[in-house]
Amino acid sequence: DFFERTILCNSLVWSCAVTGKPGLTYQEALESEKKARHNLQSFPEALIIPVLYLATLTHRSRLHEICDEIFAYVKDRYFVGETVEVVRNNGARLQCKVLEVIAPAQHNGMANGHASSTDGDTIVISDSDDSETHNSSAQNGEKKAIIDPSLFKYKVQPIKKDLYETVTVKASQL
Repeated sequence: DFFERTILCNSLVWSCAVTGKPGLTYQEALESEKKARHNLQSFPEALIIPVLYLATLTHRSRLHEICDEIFAYVKDRYFVGETVEVVRNNGARLQCKVLEVIAPAQHNGMANGHASSTDGDTIVISDSDDSETHNSSAQNGEKKAIIDPSLFKYKVQPIKKDLYETVTVKASQL
């Protein structure tokens, strides 16, 4: 029994319960699970709700496609509660917390990167040039483009509140 169990533990038949990575030994699977749990605990709390919400908007079936699509959407955007570094006009950097995301004026029926109507639109969250947002109820191949992230403004408050007041900055300053 001991030798059979040892052979089983050293066989490449285990997988990480958190990531699903296959072809690991028992010890490698345990280490992978520990590392994955640590990474999940260090995930920024301000991003948990937005990322989960974006995951509900995508219609991909494979996990890596969902991750790629969400990453493409959030890489140039900031969210309420997120800690950011603001570059001031004099070049100084200041740690701030995002209080509000200010979308540009409504653009092609879109506001804040999402369709403004609530009539069952399907939103594809991708910034790639070959993929645009599609309205599932749209007729005649109507397409809606996602708002350029550089057009957003952010109301931020310095973490050291006694130094500066709340200010609104452009995305390029973050």
